[in-house]
Amino acid sequence: MAARAPSPCGRCAGEVRNAMAQCRGRSVILGAINLLRGDEMSDLDGTWDTVVNSPMGAQKGTLTLSVDGETLTGQMAGAQGTLALRDGAANGNEGSWKADLTSPMPLTLEFTVKAEGDELSGNVKLGAFGNASITGTRQT
Repeated sequence: MAARAPSPCGRCAGEVRNAMAQCRGRSVILGAINLLRGDEMSDLDGTWDTVVNSPMGAQKGTLTLSVDGETLTGQMAGAQGTLALRDGAANGNEGSWKADLTSPMPLTLEFTVKAEGDELSGNVKLGAFGNASITGTRQT
């Protein structure tokens, strides 16, 4: 059974209803709890269908991001397996992190992204292989 948000007082009920409608299915319960605590959900929070336009072609994957204050955590999953994110940082709707590939060769990828609503875009530094763009759409 899913956890339920605490019942808001009468004056907060309208604000909670408005916030829940704006979440459009994105962790509605968490959004309501954060509103009651005075926190705001980051635009980066959520699960994203992504495409990295690398020198080896379009690499599709799934990116899961979670923001707590200025700390960004998560993971990336794709054809090369699942990678944990490290050194993640968030500033409003902008985020950065690193991910370490081990195959076909060791390589640290450095990401910088910006989320605007349900769209994500940014850059990936590919070490000695230059840069690639990343785009994403939030899963619903």
